[in-house]
Amino acid sequence: MLLEFRVENFLSFKKEQILSFEVHEDNELEKHHYFEIKPNIKILKTAMIFGANASGKTNLLKALEFIHKITLFPKRKRELTGFVPFKFDDAYTKKPGKFKIVFYIKEIKYVYDIIIDSKVIYEEKLVYYPTLKPALIFHRKYNIEKNNFVLEVGSRIKLKSYEIHVLRANTTNVSTIISSYTKTNINFEELEKTYKWFEKFRNIIYPDNLYELADKSNKIPEYKNFLIENLKKADFNITNIETLKNYSEPPDIHFYHTVKNKTGKLKTIILKEKQGLHNNIYEGEESLGTKQLVSLLLELNDSLINNNKLGIDELGSSLHVELLLHFINIFLHTTVVFSSMMQLIFTTHNINLFDSKFIDKHIVWFCEKQSDGQTKLKSLLKFDICKDIALSEQYKKGKFGAIPKI
Repeated sequence: MLLEFRVENFLSFKKEQILSFEVHEDNELEKHHYFEIKPNIKILKTAMIFGANASGKTNLLKALEFIHKITLFPKRKRELTGFVPFKFDDAYTKKPGKFKIVFYIKEIKYVYDIIIDSKVIYEEKLVYYPTLKPALIFHRKYNIEKNNFVLEVGSRIKLKSYEIHVLRANTTNVSTIISSYTKTNINFEELEKTYKWFEKFRNIIYPDNLYELADKSNKIPEYKNFLIENLKKADFNITNIETLKNYSEPPDIHFYHTVKNKTGKLKTIILKEKQGLHNNIYEGEESLGTKQLVSLLLELNDSLINNNKLGIDELGSSLHVELLLHFINIFLHTTVVFSSMMQLIFTTHNINLFDSKFIDKHIVWFCEKQSDGQTKLKSLLKFDICKDIALSEQYKKGKFGAIPKI
């Protein structure tokens, strides 16, 4: 479970910004909005990032995606890390970025820190809390003069000296210790757990993988049952979805719509979707909103089963607000049914979401671009909210900021 994410000097984030999933003491928060990891430790299931276009919402997902990739995929010596600093201040273009992730694996708290630029990892540290006090798992620090790094392993970690040497030898100056561990055959239980936790991140910048997902649902009955059931609840008349293989080409998708004719008899109509082999262009009769909801439901089902952290940019951009709320409601309640530890982070600029019973004040964050180009992230809890006025109206009057300057 993700508890906290901090980012500094990355893309539009100049100064440190904090996204927190911690539940502060509040008797108004309904139980389906959080997980209770252990007594007095509650973590939110959702974060809604709201803001104008070009305010930096997507950059927050990109920051999480950057950490996801750098912890999972080792780099070769001469590769760049993929880091991009804040570019509107010359001093910051020469500085490394800083990232911190606080998370739980079962009931154990972990804290991961990394300081990095495009050419080198300056520092990387992982600690955990097997008791009330933190214990070091590893600490890696770069030596500029020698162009290499020193690796320290905590006293609780049962590694032999040659195993530490193997781990260090397989780690370049642009690779994390976590990702480089996968290149070795050593048994490092704490790193194995951490690596598997980072594997659970899934960032969907745009949910455009309908064909891959629909084909997957065709092969796994549970996926299709989940999809059809929730499409029916959303008042779609879709009764089945099938993918038809065309050998070397992507599959066609048939949407079966069952409707009543004038005499009251049921009639099934097939609407077809075809994906171009080379140009990736959709040619079909199904609406963009329907295709997006199908993609979202299949991603949701996959993430629920695998306890993923799912990031979606501009969630429901082609959906009616009621369908969007239906999707959020499915997520909140099926996490209970599935006993899933899935978390959802999504960006939006749909102000109609503010006044829904499914959107609690704890989960709302605002992204606002400052005059110097940097993004600031603020929680709705930081504002003095008037309970007698709809949140959407308070937002329109500029109380929370994050309004387009036109």
